[in-house]
Amino acid sequence: MTWRLAKGDEAVAVHEKILTLIKAEFGDQSRQYAAQLNNVAVVVKDQGRYPEADALYRDALAIDADTVGTAHPDYAIGLNNLAGVVRDQGRYGEAEGLYRDALKIGADTIGTAHPDYATHLNNLASVVRAQGRYPEAEALFRDALAIDANTIGTAHPDYATDLNNLGVNMAYQDKFPEARELLEQALAILKVALPADHPDIASNEQSLAAVIAEID
Repeated sequence: MTWRLAKGDEAVAVHEKILTLIKAEFGDQSRQYAAQLNNVAVVVKDQGRYPEADALYRDALAIDADTVGTAHPDYAIGLNNLAGVVRDQGRYGEAEGLYRDALKIGADTIGTAHPDYATHLNNLASVVRAQGRYPEAEALFRDALAIDANTIGTAHPDYATDLNNLGVNMAYQDKFPEARELLEQALAILKVALPADHPDIASNEQSLAAVIAEID
């Protein structure tokens, strides 16, 4: 359990040691090795080392392409991981293409009514929003919201995240009363589902306060 407690450079060192062990046991073209590359990438990304994380995600994706294939749900997860760090580097067009590829794989494998498909939609919507295409992002966020309502339910914190995403997007379109309503719904769910000091609650409260300020 030590690796779970490690942070920063220590965490990177621990994960790289695990990577070496996995390479020795399974080889550097195995699914196990690809999974650990992703773990290292997550830690590196959290440190803001985006180009390094980008390269690690691409290495993992190449292994997955050769093992599970490019039509597998795990490959779609790899595309999402890569798209996230590409987005963080401001390359929104490239990230959008990766998210759309992942979305298509999800539609063909897990189906369009699965909560993981809703996650794909949310990811795509976020990068569409980052490019200022708010009505298009709104439609994607609403589709994700509907899927989660029918699968995980309207009391789940992920549903609250959907509401928050949509609410922020409505605010970007200057639709502040609707944004406020959505953010208040999200906050009510989060306060029941999560500890009072959870960062998602604080983030939602900040968004809601900004919207209320626009209305008042």
